[in-house]
Amino acid sequence: EHNILFKPFFKSRYDLTSNVFKAPDTGADQTDNLWTFTPGFQWLYKFDRGIVGGAYEASFRYFTQFTQQNEQDQKFLAYTNLFPTENTYIRASEKIDQQGATAGANGFEPIDFLDNTVNVVTGYKREDWTYEFGYENYDRDFSSAVATRYNYNEDKYDFKIYRQLTKQLRYFG
Repeated sequence: EHNILFKPFFKSRYDLTSNVFKAPDTGADQTDNLWTFTPGFQWLYKFDRGIVGGAYEASFRYFTQFTQQNEQDQKFLAYTNLFPTENTYIRASEKIDQQGATAGANGFEPIDFLDNTVNVVTGYKREDWTYEFGYENYDRDFSSAVATRYNYNEDKYDFKIYRQLTKQLRYFG
């Protein structure tokens, strides 16, 4: 049995928009054709005590009228779901999202940014109760020197307790 899955993909999208910059109405023509092409792949490896996987895609945006706004976005995701013992689990993921943002008006340069989110959750199940502790770190970095003062980082911690109310859930339809 093969425990590895690899799936390449290709997506495309066409938008005709009357306000490509999402800017206030200035009377200027902001209509444009926007083509987006996105190649990428997903992968997954399954083993006795869990799974490990990930995905990557790059989106290429092409404007017809405002070609100086052409940009590339990239996304990367890595995750794991582990079961070290019968009653414990660990889930971890990291997501990186690099966006080449469209300018607010055609007179401005786009401001690129990079988002990075790391998430770790560990849990313990005892009888009908599950105790879970989680941590998440979110980091946003702007690449423009003018915008770096808006960079920020956020840490979140949480603790949850779940109780299983029924052994089976049935519905009538």
